[in-house]
Amino acid sequence: TLGLLSSTMQYRELMDVMQVLAARYAATPTKQDGEKLRAIIHNPLLGDHAQPTSFHARLALHNMLGTYALLTGNSADAREQYRSALQVWRQHPVMIEQQPLQYQNYLMNYLNCLVDSNDAAEFTTIMREVKKRLAAGQDNFSQFSDLWNLELLFYMNRGNLHRCQDVVHEMERQMATQAEHIDPPIFITLCYNCGMYYFLKGHYAKALDYVNAIQSETRIESKRDIQIVSRLLSLVIHHELGNVDILDNMIRAARRYLKKNDAADALARIVTRSMVALPGSVDRTEQQEIYRALRAELGGLLHTNTGREIVGLPELLFWAESKVQQRPVSEIFIDKMVGGATLQEMFPVEPEVQST
Repeated sequence: TLGLLSSTMQYRELMDVMQVLAARYAATPTKQDGEKLRAIIHNPLLGDHAQPTSFHARLALHNMLGTYALLTGNSADAREQYRSALQVWRQHPVMIEQQPLQYQNYLMNYLNCLVDSNDAAEFTTIMREVKKRLAAGQDNFSQFSDLWNLELLFYMNRGNLHRCQDVVHEMERQMATQAEHIDPPIFITLCYNCGMYYFLKGHYAKALDYVNAIQSETRIESKRDIQIVSRLLSLVIHHELGNVDILDNMIRAARRYLKKNDAADALARIVTRSMVALPGSVDRTEQQEIYRALRAELGGLLHTNTGREIVGLPELLFWAESKVQQRPVSEIFIDKMVGGATLQEMFPVEPEVQST
């Protein structure tokens, strides 16, 4: 018994250390923290792959291996580890009743891993279980928002705008009744996701409602990436709606905002430059040249960016492609996403961009 307790404590102590390191590494990856994480995974306690016998030790083992797999981009292994962790939980239903929040966290971890998989049946099963458990609780709007975001991402990754519609409508119903009680960062994220859905559907007037809601939010200084891209989306949407008379003022306002917030980055320069050129284009042929140049520049940015994903870039690429092909943006999005290709594969570097 003492040996079992000692082993369990060792697993849990290692897991506590790993959680601290993992949170720090996810925010700012460093070589030093990466080496510490590898050292934990190769600890003799884990290295011999001997299965611990206690409930908590087995959970700790799968948690550590799953966390490391996620941090190193091995999503398939992460799914396997968190699936195994759920099996441990389900072998001990009493523990689920005693620790419902911990069990729910493992469900969410597994759901995160399923977003990149093609297992729609398993994703739906876990999603329903989480929703059922959340519905039984209170003060869980932020948890529901995390769930909606995962659900939208899963269907977006497959180009399934029809299923996205159900999720967005559920989000809108909840936001309509609880808007005053939603934390500003959550509110902005929900508005952005709803706005992007309508943007990719080609419902620009509805997308503009959410873009305006983002820009009207003054309670926080966070979510700067979303605030900035909302300015760019606003220009594109007004262009689509034919609001040429106010577009010039919108461009000047956007440039002032971006300059004020030190956000004159590549994406902002590319989009604003094109929006300035489009109203003055003489004919359709000239417009098409502007759209082609915009698509090429956005594609070049996609391939040259080595940091984190640029918020709004994929959606703007789909839109630019739709203008070049003169097809609805929803058709372009669905056609490209259902193939399962990466963004870089969907938008290869064009010769003129590569040569420069």
